[in-house]
Amino acid sequence: MLHSTLRLGSGYPDLSPFLRHEVQLLQRTLVRWGYTVSSDGEFGPMTVTAVRSFQQRQGLRDDGIVGPRTWSILLSERAAPTGSGYAYRPPNVSEPSPAAAPSVLSTSTTPAWMDFARNEVGQQEVAGQSANPRIIEYHAATTLNAQSDEVAWCSSFVNWCLKKAGIPGTRSAAAASWVG
Repeated sequence: MLHSTLRLGSGYPDLSPFLRHEVQLLQRTLVRWGYTVSSDGEFGPMTVTAVRSFQQRQGLRDDGIVGPRTWSILLSERAAPTGSGYAYRPPNVSEPSPAAAPSVLSTSTTPAWMDFARNEVGQQEVAGQSANPRIIEYHAATTLNAQSDEVAWCSSFVNWCLKKAGIPGTRSAAAASWVG
C-alpha cells in the first residue's frame, strides 16, 4: 500500500486535514515500536522527535519526514523495536533517574504549564502565505486572536500553556502584560 509523505504540520485542520488518518496510522505504528506519542492525527513536535529518533536508530537520514523508506521500515515486521523506554525530552533536559519511568505529560517537580510548554518545542513560523496552525491556536488564547504566525506569539504561547493547565493568564498578546 502506498502511503503519503508526512512531515511537521501534516494532519493539522488548517493545513492538511486530509492526512489526519495517515498521521494517526504513523503515530499508532510508532507506539507499536515503543515510542510515546499521542495518536491525535497531528504531526507535531512530539511526533517529529519520535520519527527522527526512529530514523536515526534505523540508519536512515533523520530529517523527520516520513517518506517511502521510513514507511517501509516502520511497517516491516522483521525489524526489532527500537523505541523501548523512549520519551520525548526537550534539549538540555537531563535523563530521568532509573527509578522513575519517563513521562511526556507531567512530572512531580515541574508545573503543569511547563510540561505543556516543553511538549511544544520545535514550533516555528511557516514561510509564505500559510501559517502554522498551532501558532494560530496560541493566538486564540488571547483577545488579539491573530490569524498569522508572523505576529509575535511569545505572550500568546504563555497564555495558551497556562490555559491548558487551567491557570488564568493575561489574555493579552502583549509581552509587557506579564510585567508588574
